[in-house]
Amino acid sequence: MRLFKPSTKRSVLFHVVLAIACTATVVLSTFNDAVSTSDAFQVRVSSKQPGNLFIESQPVDLMIQVSGNKPDVVEYKIREHNGSWTSNAKIPLRSQVDPLKGIPLHLQLPSRGLYYLTVSARAGQSKVEAKTRVGVVFDPSPVNPDSRWGLFTIPYDGENDPAKAAALARSHRLLGAAWSRLNFWHWSYENLQVKPTSAQARDLKISASSNQLQPTDKTESDNFFQKIVAKADFLKLHTLCPLLSANKNDSQVSVSFSKWKGIAQALHREGISVMGEFAEMPRELSSRPQETQETGEGAAVWARVKPRDYQLWNQLVEKTAREFKQEIQFWEIWNEPDANNFWLGTPEEFAELIRQTARAVKSANPKAQIVASGFTSHGVSFLDRVLKQGVAPLIDVFSFHTNDLAPYKALLSKHGVPAERPIWGTEDPTLVSLRGMKEGYARQFHFFHKRFGTNYDSFAALVDRDLTPLPDGITYSVAAHIIGNAQVVESIDRPSAQIYVFQKGNEAIATWKVLQAGLSGGSVTYAVTPLPDKTPQLIDAMGRSKPLKLKNGEVTLPIDQTTFIRDASKIKIAKYSLPREKSDPLQYVFLAKTGKWTKEWMLAQPGKHNPPPASDFWQPFLQIFASSEPSPEGYSVEIPINVPKPGRYQLLFTGITTNSLLEKYRWTSPFAWSIDGGQKTQVTAPLKSYWRVNRQTQTKNELVKPEEMAATGGPELYQELGVVELSQGQHTFRLELTAGRTTPDKLYTTFFEGIVLRPIQEN
Repeated sequence: MRLFKPSTKRSVLFHVVLAIACTATVVLSTFNDAVSTSDAFQVRVSSKQPGNLFIESQPVDLMIQVSGNKPDVVEYKIREHNGSWTSNAKIPLRSQVDPLKGIPLHLQLPSRGLYYLTVSARAGQSKVEAKTRVGVVFDPSPVNPDSRWGLFTIPYDGENDPAKAAALARSHRLLGAAWSRLNFWHWSYENLQVKPTSAQARDLKISASSNQLQPTDKTESDNFFQKIVAKADFLKLHTLCPLLSANKNDSQVSVSFSKWKGIAQALHREGISVMGEFAEMPRELSSRPQETQETGEGAAVWARVKPRDYQLWNQLVEKTAREFKQEIQFWEIWNEPDANNFWLGTPEEFAELIRQTARAVKSANPKAQIVASGFTSHGVSFLDRVLKQGVAPLIDVFSFHTNDLAPYKALLSKHGVPAERPIWGTEDPTLVSLRGMKEGYARQFHFFHKRFGTNYDSFAALVDRDLTPLPDGITYSVAAHIIGNAQVVESIDRPSAQIYVFQKGNEAIATWKVLQAGLSGGSVTYAVTPLPDKTPQLIDAMGRSKPLKLKNGEVTLPIDQTTFIRDASKIKIAKYSLPREKSDPLQYVFLAKTGKWTKEWMLAQPGKHNPPPASDFWQPFLQIFASSEPSPEGYSVEIPINVPKPGRYQLLFTGITTNSLLEKYRWTSPFAWSIDGGQKTQVTAPLKSYWRVNRQTQTKNELVKPEEMAATGGPELYQELGVVELSQGQHTFRLELTAGRTTPDKLYTTFFEGIVLRPIQEN
């Protein structure tokens, strides 16, 4: 998971508004041009396609439903995303058509792409509108379980409904994905109970004087343990221990999976391969069930620890693997155990979790493959300690959440892991991760499929809550169709842009994109040899295609949004010039790499953390992972700052998200800052943050205040340190770590990109 991430994913999931229909129905409230009205006048737009996502070989047919009033006029207007095409028309209202049952709307669209549709209805002075999106993509290729293209989906919109589960699965297929990552969180296990035998429950006596439960007869004793668990919030942990340790071998785990089973079956029927993930510890099995504090990116403590009894955990794992034996053949064990508080134990304890879980999975399904464990860019030392426990032979696939695999490949080799052992990227927020393909990932799961919570808009969701396509979804589908499993044969990978050439059988493919919003002036020249009887095609990010015009076998094209060349037998990069950076006069940038730093800090090179910021302009950056206490000079960085004119400035920090500075579960170091050796200001809690750009629309985010902070070439996340008054001339900014983190270890650690001074305009 990227480090520029808002607070807990679980909190987002439990507070979003639920139950938006998967049939892409959109309703807007009534408004009245003259007087208010209480009539429930509504217009709806829907289609048989999930999220109004069509393939190019089928007609684009929708249905309009009007209720509350009989309309006098129904009309529509439609425009394409990032294009000039528009259309509008009134829809004839034939007498035999019942508007409540539906008015058919057949759209003639010019090409593949994303379209914004508005349908309005009038009845007298009342008018209502419905707005939605319509997408047209390539016809899906045949299902290929060897495909590299996967999605991380989070089903929380009522997908226990078979129709919604089917729509979710079909959406995967239409977008070009062949795999889905399906997490099993603590709430994925329905009706989970741990029951002792009747004899065990009757024999167990708990003193009434300690205000605890006691079985009174045989019937009650059968449900005794269930009542104990239900009251876990009110019992001391030591109270549970006698019960939980008594005759463990007799305890039985029972569980059901109606919702998750339906989703997995729907994906399986659609031809989508599923990787399940044991992502959390159910509270009923936790070794720390009383600890309810949330842990940064994770849920409560009890969900992030080892089980109290591996025999009970193994029963749950076996039942899960057996129940999903037809649908799930790959099981990932945990998520990012080295970071973000997803695992609160030691690496050695995590190795035991892998050992026990792998054996339990194989016991239920001998053909199943074990995937471990979504390690981040900072997890090399953690995995080293895990592998020292001898668990490498139990792991069939190693999985990572970083696009810098070199340290991990060296580590696996050190531990004798065969070079041919598959490596997967099981969580990557990069829309089309060209760098991951180059690094050698056999499979990549995009984070994430369906949008949830506005705090996650920077993570390139492909579809909205109702499955209607977002711009990134169309681009993902185009890339999946064109690139497929092609191999990288040539690449230029720079902070400002990427230029790649692939080979897929006898076809050569090129793609390129700018990495920083607002840059311009870059170009690339390709030498292109057409396929026999083919004209090479130039295809944009929306899938729109036109013939490529070659001159003497070459073509020069601007580097801007994602673009592709296909239908060539050979493509070579002849020459290129990178997009130019622009400056923003409203702010002054000072990079950490321009300063000086004490021992243990190191300069990280481009691509050495995951994921790269939206603006790679900030790389290289400084990072530190120190296990020893600092010397008297401390773990510090000093940056020279040249102030162009005297005045008051807003001082902004960019680097690791300070959301990680939580009171009890702190996974990065607090720090102090000062200017010119003056008073130190402590940073021990999250700072006020400003996101630079809305990733879904590539426009300035309305949440960014002030908007001038959306500077080209700037960081994706600004965090406010305070307001300073500075004289003109040279100054020194100093940052010093003041303590180690508290979990999962005591390391002094952070990363630091730079600071920004923004002049405060005086009235």
